Amino acid sequence: MTARKLATSPARQAVHTVYGGAHLFRADSARKLGDLALRSLDEYAPDAKTFAAAVGLAPGPAATIYDRIREKLRREPVEDFRIDFEDGYGNRPDAEEDATARSAAAEVAAGMVSGALPPFIGIRIKSLSQDLSKRALRTLELFLGALLERTHGRLPANFAVTLPKIVVTEQVAALVSAFEALERRHKLARGTLRLELMVETPQSIMDAAGRCPLGDFVDAARGRCVAAHFGVYDYTAALDITAAEQRMQHPACDHARQVMQVALAGTGVWLSDGATTLMPVPRHRAPAGGSLTAEQIAAGDCITTTCATRSRPPTTRAGISTPRNCPPATRRCTVSSSRGWRRPRCACAGSWSRRPRRRSSATCSTTRRRGRGYSTSFCAG
Repeated sequence: MTARKLATSPARQAVHTVYGGAHLFRADSARKLGDLALRSLDEYAPDAKTFAAAVGLAPGPAATIYDRIREKLRREPVEDFRIDFEDGYGNRPDAEEDATARSAAAEVAAGMVSGALPPFIGIRIKSLSQDLSKRALRTLELFLGALLERTHGRLPANFAVTLPKIVVTEQVAALVSAFEALERRHKLARGTLRLELMVETPQSIMDAAGRCPLGDFVDAARGRCVAAHFGVYDYTAALDITAAEQRMQHPACDHARQVMQVALAGTGVWLSDGATTLMPVPRHRAPAGGSLTAEQIAAGDCITTTCATRSRPPTTRAGISTPRNCPPATRRCTVSSSRGWRRPRCACAGSWSRRPRRRSSATCSTTRRRGRGYSTSFCAG
């Protein structure tokens, strides 16, 4: 414990994180998501009264809050963006991922020049499993090399690398070792590169000896860990929970979040409590005369429509911040067409969809079909 940071950081914490496929990222992606969110707000909540009824706001402050939300969506619709080389990108030929890493770095560099980037940004690499570790570290190396070459050795503010599907402490230590090598190569100050933990495997909640390894993960990061994100869908799938029951409010998820909160209390590590596939779009409307559920309001950011509800006065669950992870597309997502609402692929009600992958044997076949990018959500996280 003495090696850990025993204080809450006073630094700003992003209220959400948008995960978008790396192949779709552009320097102005955040602005485009904000425009889509404003368009959705105009369509479904054109005035303060309608918005207040949808999210359960008291009538008194509704007008002021509504005006501030619109201003926020015009000024800074996305606070944190994660360029995703994992679930939002999928497994592709090495040459293709190499090219994507370089092109995404070029877009980040362009965003730094134009000032279009959100205040927090980073990448999610693939897991450091035996099969994928080489690919993950190569993507990290190519992305950073191309970015630093274009920016003359500068990284964007609040840059972080997200490590998914951690099962052993050695994976965190391996990423830190890679960071140290990259810092030496590119003459960056020691500790410049920071990481986030994805808590989405049973082994990250309890190891084979019956201990919670989260504290060991933070120790292995050697002062570089800034956040831990709970991954609802990978975690529940790993517990053989059927797709129909994979949701934020499942008791298994409540238990995992409580373990995270206890294990990381006082470390200064930010917590995110997960994502949801329930979104404030026509497919998941509130009941007639009722408000959106807490899960719909706090939806993980995968669709631009969530930007509006994300910018309302924040809510918390058990002291853990609102969700920050983009949910994987599932069979409950729909895509609009000239023939109405259908389910040919998981597009999450938008023109951009994430490439889904199989979550469990109960997942329908449509979730395994290739999408066209990340969903118009997160502002859909």
